[in-house]
Amino acid sequence: MEKNIWEYVMNSKGEVIEKVADYIGVESFAKVIESLYRECLENFDDADDLEEYIADLYGKNIQSLAWEFTLEANKEMKKYLHKDSQHMDGNFANLYEDYPKHRTGVWRASDYDGDDYYDLYPQMVVRLDAAEDSEQANEDREYLEEWYFEAFGTYNIKYNFGNYLEEVHSMMEEDYEEA
Repeated sequence: MEKNIWEYVMNSKGEVIEKVADYIGVESFAKVIESLYRECLENFDDADDLEEYIADLYGKNIQSLAWEFTLEANKEMKKYLHKDSQHMDGNFANLYEDYPKHRTGVWRASDYDGDDYYDLYPQMVVRLDAAEDSEQANEDREYLEEWYFEAFGTYNIKYNFGNYLEEVHSMMEEDYEEA
């Protein structure tokens, strides 16, 4: 696998039609997601049994579930970066505005000494699309990971994980009662 490429999309002939680069610091992001899953598991007295049940039923473990979530979030970030507008209804986060502020330390282009304030965002997207392995691209990935969790929070992620685990736990209890 090429450095900073995390997924290859193939057509029916087995030809690569798309390469999905690392947009969110995939390895670091997956560790955070795994820790959120593990926090949710702590709510169960029989967490080890639940993990084993998930493995038996779905052939997955907590780490693979975290990676599934992470790779999907990475693809969604790619889509988001390429939208015409980064405005999200009901959310103040707007990466087109947030990224230049992050890089320059100023909120408005008029307060910035350079003339490239509004070029910073598109330059970041180009670096990440190219799976660039540079200090700036790595800083961009770190920033996008941080931005993702600030924009969407971890509460809803943990809530969804908790609901999923509750559902599987209920299935496990039913299976044990039937056995």
